[in-house]
Amino acid sequence: PLVRAGEGSAEPAGYDAALAEAAERLQRVVDEKGAGSVVALASPHATNEDLFTFHRFASALGVGAAGVAVVSGDSDDLLIKAEKAANAAGARAIGFEDAAGALEKIRGGEAAAAVVMGHDLLDEAHLGGAKELGGLQALIVLDTHQSALQKVAHVSLPVRHAAEKLGTFTNHAGRVQRVRPALEPAWEAWTEGEVIAKLGAALGLEGFDGCYDVHDVSKQLAEANPAYAGVHLGSVGDQGRPLAGEGEAAEGEQP
Repeated sequence: PLVRAGEGSAEPAGYDAALAEAAERLQRVVDEKGAGSVVALASPHATNEDLFTFHRFASALGVGAAGVAVVSGDSDDLLIKAEKAANAAGARAIGFEDAAGALEKIRGGEAAAAVVMGHDLLDEAHLGGAKELGGLQALIVLDTHQSALQKVAHVSLPVRHAAEKLGTFTNHAGRVQRVRPALEPAWEAWTEGEVIAKLGAALGLEGFDGCYDVHDVSKQLAEANPAYAGVHLGSVGDQGRPLAGEGEAAEGEQP
């Protein structure tokens, strides 16, 4: 974790200290300008469970906009998809709109704070550069890799890569598939969902106690979102299962 004080460079910090700084900065913005001045930008590489937790966080805080930036590129009619992200379909199904609305609030000066997962919004089709975020009072970044966002972020929190996670993704065809950790990090590392759960608790948000169990969260998603009815980490199996309304119906199946 990194924390940047004032106009200086970011300095290493412990996870607890970095989370406390993130919560303090966000609370200050909420107190001074209202929760509507906060925007949430999700990552299309996060799991469904991470994204559901982030969407709950955004709703509980009352953010002004919540979106997801998806990088697009070349495609073909066989294997290569235009969207260069593993879980763009999941982000949309969970309720994240295109990032344009949130970015417009930033450009227009309506946003004073942003919680950002990943760095896909740096793609030229979206933001094009990190400087546009430099004027925010609070910029909290959760990412697997270093990027230009770290130079302007007030708090940077490292999170697990997809290869280090247990959870589910929703592919382009609407099939929910399970992923398991291929390896464990050699240092302390949390998923985006764990970080957001702790941040929500630090802010005193309703429904957040700082705890995160991926199996429980996956079931909560299946219960809360009709598209995921009966489709969760414990039910998808090795072959995955389609969202409700995609392929075979989930009607009548128990979550």
